[in-house]
Amino acid sequence: MHTLITGTFQAEQQAVQAVRKLVKSCVPMDLMRTILPGTRRRLAAHEAEGGHPPREPGSIMVAVKAPEYVSQCLVVKILRDHGAHEIECLDAERRAMPRLQIPISVRNHHAPASIRP
Repeated sequence: MHTLITGTFQAEQQAVQAVRKLVKSCVPMDLMRTILPGTRRRLAAHEAEGGHPPREPGSIMVAVKAPEYVSQCLVVKILRDHGAHEIECLDAERRAMPRLQIPISVRNHHAPASIRP
């Protein structure tokens, strides 16, 4: 089970220091996302994982997927130590679940009757 942990920063320097500390603490970069004001693509990806946009305009959000309880506690501590407010933990399993696939017939309806299976 993955948990999406988000923290909102008022200053860019705080967010940069938090991300650096997370990287030094062995949190993989592919599990982190920094959402700056005006970055629609990252915001759309973040919302697809169950997150929400920053509530305050101009704020910087750092989002981390943490798979284990220990890493969740580490991420919350680092975000808090570097000045994040509105730290939230959300269930990120929504996108991890496989999608239902409906089989589609490949039968060619336009082929002549002599070629049809």
